[in-house]
Amino acid sequence: MFVVNHAVIQSVPNNHKIIKMKRGKEMNKEQLKAKYGDVEVFVVSNELTKDFDTFVELDKDNKYSDIFNSVGKFIPRYDAELNFEHRQIIPYCLVKCNDNYFITRRLEGDARLTGKYSLGVGGHLERVDGTDNDYIKSGMMRELDEEIDTKSSIKSIDLIGMICSNNTEVDSTHLGLIYVVTIDGLDVSVKETETLIGDWISKEDLLKFEGELESWSKISLEQFIK
Repeated sequence: MFVVNHAVIQSVPNNHKIIKMKRGKEMNKEQLKAKYGDVEVFVVSNELTKDFDTFVELDKDNKYSDIFNSVGKFIPRYDAELNFEHRQIIPYCLVKCNDNYFITRRLEGDARLTGKYSLGVGGHLERVDGTDNDYIKSGMMRELDEEIDTKSSIKSIDLIGMICSNNTEVDSTHLGLIYVVTIDGLDVSVKETETLIGDWISKEDLLKFEGELESWSKISLEQFIK
């Protein structure tokens, strides 16, 4: 079984000099506007998600992506980061090959996520993702292409759950759509090498990193992978 290269994943110590980019409550709307400009992100009303309980497991015939595509809208990101009436939709992809998962560690960026390990590849949905009126699918594929480099082929993409949590400041304004992206080989690397490091890890070894995972990765591990 392929096991993570611990020398790579653990090569950046906790006292690594990071560039902290403050967001959320640490910045007011004017500061956020200066940072994000006119960029808009895709959101849904919190009224639609208020009855969700942290992790919602979905069957293969669920229609949530269709529902969100039809009722969602775009608002400025500087507003979305402080707006608790909406949730920003984030496709969150668990990249898998057999019983191995691709894991990354953020070196720089949002101070609330820096240093944490992540199982997810994904990001915000933007206007550019609406060319075929399926913002979620288009945005998910764009984020995969932007964040990882691979010569392996995708075998399947399955929406298996949602995360709608208030555990952290980041969680409370976001909703994660959890996808399992199964590929046919281990030829994967991160593209953003200045801000991320990544490698494969077996399911067995993944449990050793549970305490160092970011919030959504920890929920995914507890609810699905275990």
